[in-house]
Amino acid sequence: MQKWVLITGADRGMGLAFVEHYLSLGNQVIATSRREPFGRSLGELKLKYRDQLIVHLVDLADENSIKQFTDKLTARQIKLDLVINNAGISQLQNIGQWDTGTFIQHFIVNSIAPALVSQAVIPLMSSGSKLVQISSGVASLELNIAADAGLDAYAASKAALNTISRRLATKVAKQNIIVTLINPGWVQTDMGGDEAPMSIEQAVQLMTKSIEKLTQAQSGQFIEADGSLIPW
Repeated sequence: MQKWVLITGADRGMGLAFVEHYLSLGNQVIATSRREPFGRSLGELKLKYRDQLIVHLVDLADENSIKQFTDKLTARQIKLDLVINNAGISQLQNIGQWDTGTFIQHFIVNSIAPALVSQAVIPLMSSGSKLVQISSGVASLELNIAADAGLDAYAASKAALNTISRRLATKVAKQNIIVTLINPGWVQTDMGGDEAPMSIEQAVQLMTKSIEKLTQAQSGQFIEADGSLIPW
């Protein structure tokens, strides 16, 4: 059965791979990009899947842009089966270099933006719909991964995303909407770099398999790409 899938940060990297995957399954896909014109690869997919792919320019750091975008979906009476909040940023900055602007930028894009997108799309979702937040293993306080690296603003912002999303899962439980946080792992994206052990295709293949299997029992959980639990 054809589904409606929304993917943010969709013009490159994992977002683009998510778009291609769900289009290949015959779904209707809504992709957001903050860049205009958007990347060539997304443009090529738009030409290939002109009847399935809708691309919207959305500035996720601007709540008015988010509202205008979701108002358009509401006007079309679109009901979303799957939302993947993929957009994010990561900037290396070691202690001694920390500054207010870098922390604020990370929290706006990695925490506040997905929170506001989630708030805006919940009314467009039905019982059994899935809201997937792309988080990171460095957000785990218990594991404290790569604490010696300059990923502090990134880790803190993703930990905030985890908190917001776990609370959101409780808020929408009666609507039977599933909210889950997924760590893609260390992936060969612009953010992860070429030394990462996993390709974008491998990561997306693992995550989409796990997303397909998600149940209400996993709502509010923090999981690896393969579906295994990550400690908070």
